[in-house]
Amino acid sequence: MLTAPTIAFAGLSFTGVNSSWLPYVDASEKPAAQLVSNSVNALLLGSMNAPIAGNTNWPLNSMDIAPLFTLAPVNVSVSAVGGGFQAVNLRVLGDAIVDSGVTTTPFIQCR
Repeated sequence: MLTAPTIAFAGLSFTGVNSSWLPYVDASEKPAAQLVSNSVNALLLGSMNAPIAGNTNWPLNSMDIAPLFTLAPVNVSVSAVGGGFQAVNLRVLGDAIVDSGVTTTPFIQCR
């Protein structure tokens, strides 16, 4: 788990893994949140998720963000860079303000 008031990262790819460096075997292995912050800036060069082996439930396969300050929303800015397929599966555990950063193509889906 990474905790900071502001988190900025560039990601080639991210796949959540357990202590054996394998996909999570079940939901009990997945931490409550991978990131704890109220400001997350992601520059994506690839796909990011935190899969549970054999699970096709996308909300459960997300990289989860918990708010550092629970009364404030989490500001999430996601910029996609490059021409290849990019998918990001982020879930904010609370209120969020999400934007597409410097990306000129808007999100296909945000729920």
